[in-house]
Amino acid sequence: MPPKHYLASVRDRLAASRFFTISLALHVIIVAVFGTKILIERTVVPREMEASFLPNASSQAEPPPKNTALLPPGMGNPVPTTVQPSQVIQDDVIRSINPAGQSITPQSLPGSVITELGKMPALPNPGPANGLTAAQLKDIKVFTEWREPSRGEAAFTFTAFLGRYQGGNWNSTVRVQNGEITGGSLPNLLYAMSKWSKNRIKTNEREVKAIDLDSPELLTARPPFIFLTGTRDFKLTDSEIENVRNYLRLGGAIWGDSSVPGKRSAFDLAFRREMRRVLPDADQKFEPLAENHEIFANGYYKQIRTLPGGVNHYREPVHVLRWSGEIAVIHTANDYGDMWQVGLDQNGQIDTSRNERGEYIALNATLWNHRETYVRNLEQPAVEQAYQFGINMVLHLLTRWEDRLGRSTAL
Repeated sequence: MPPKHYLASVRDRLAASRFFTISLALHVIIVAVFGTKILIERTVVPREMEASFLPNASSQAEPPPKNTALLPPGMGNPVPTTVQPSQVIQDDVIRSINPAGQSITPQSLPGSVITELGKMPALPNPGPANGLTAAQLKDIKVFTEWREPSRGEAAFTFTAFLGRYQGGNWNSTVRVQNGEITGGSLPNLLYAMSKWSKNRIKTNEREVKAIDLDSPELLTARPPFIFLTGTRDFKLTDSEIENVRNYLRLGGAIWGDSSVPGKRSAFDLAFRREMRRVLPDADQKFEPLAENHEIFANGYYKQIRTLPGGVNHYREPVHVLRWSGEIAVIHTANDYGDMWQVGLDQNGQIDTSRNERGEYIALNATLWNHRETYVRNLEQPAVEQAYQFGINMVLHLLTRWEDRLGRSTAL
């Protein structure tokens, strides 16, 4: 019979072994459960799309149909002398909007990942965000006078500008020839606005031009808004930030429209970041526009009661930054600019007119030719609603200071 001390030693070793086995099993279970959760969460990679209607491709325009009279220019834009590069989209670029070329419906779109942008470093506040002084209100009243006095309160006249910034493709939705904007999104929208209002609202659509964000003209030309678009990341210089800030505090507005539909594109993230640098003293961070906001509830086109779809049915909410209680910055992430590359005539119909060389005058040719493959909602109702929404937005930018300044808002 073994000695008692030997049996005690064996018993102690077995007990220690059982404790070790149980402890090991528990650790394995914990690692399996929580480790899997962490791996799943960490491997959800946000979607980032980089697409543009890049001005670096060439294409042969379709010839006009035989025995068909050529229609006159319908959009009021100068007829380009050559096929404009930005009128063309490379197939590989279009595939980045819809890589598989699948049928797209609102129900088939992937969910968006909402990110909380980090707080921007505080900058010195040169003026109050709320409770403007009498001197500030006087300056804003002069700057925001876009009514045409000789034609009564219901008439407006203004010139719009496309913001030109460094490091991005600011001209992703327009045609540019010899440094001049000859057609595309913003000219098309303004043309429709003038024609549909029977020229009560003179938009000077032939005079749309690019403007450097640090140009003194930003303050002297008194544009009601500056339109920014693109697909890429960009960063504003200190002089651009200061100039845009002064422009906004005089009553102007920045309207950013991403040329890549949906959240978290490079332009989407860059625009939000840079505008928070421009307005560190904004009333709050970017906020979604309420569904009952007057743009929807009391817009010029009453049928636009909800946000219309952009490219491929995207309906991300409109986000805004307010300064002194008024909208100063607007961001639309649904790519309305490319919807407006499908021009509408004065009767609201898609304008398929061509010049003598067989080139579309009011359409981005390659975008239009891909409407059945990669861009699925370039049909009459969707395009018309995008225009009506754009016109409602511009009219709001023209009149949003009226109540504060004691002017009539009747149109």
